[in-house]
Amino acid sequence: INIKDPFLFPNDLKMQICSYYGEDVEIIPLIIIRNQVDLIFSQYVEEYNLKKYKNFDLLFNEKKEINIEGFEIYNFSKYIATLESVFGKKDVNIFLFEDFIYNFETCCERLAKIMKLEFSLVKSLLSSSHVNKKKKTDKGYFTKDGKTLIPFLSDRQKKEIRMFYREDNNKLMRQSNINSEYIKKNYL
Repeated sequence: INIKDPFLFPNDLKMQICSYYGEDVEIIPLIIIRNQVDLIFSQYVEEYNLKKYKNFDLLFNEKKEINIEGFEIYNFSKYIATLESVFGKKDVNIFLFEDFIYNFETCCERLAKIMKLEFSLVKSLLSSSHVNKKKKTDKGYFTKDGKTLIPFLSDRQKKEIRMFYREDNNKLMRQSNINSEYIKKNYL
């Protein structure tokens, strides 16, 4: 598999947009970050068919231990710094996934302002698109086909993931204007 370094993607994307639309095009980067424990678990459930049909486990090694290799893109401080260096610090807009859950209207207002659209349009569009919503039980999530229950991660496994991203999340809290209470509660 020829996998490209995801930290090169922002520059490649900017070059592609500018080559098609010209150098004067306005690019408004939006990034939505989510606490890594929930994000990685959600991705694991979403891509469980890799394990089921191809015997490729995204999250666990042969010993059934957490293996974060390949999830470096979720070092958000580093990725946001990359975006800011390519597009300019003032142009990068950061949202927390958790805000879309707990402060939906505020997020819609902010998006509408950034994109110069009507609030009602943004709210309507975002309210009607839940493509990745999974069936949840008190034990875990079902895969898309509804046939396989993926049990929630244990507290120890969650702690391992948090520890892997702790240093980067501490940088994120110091560097950004993000509501640090969410980061403290959910990311560290």
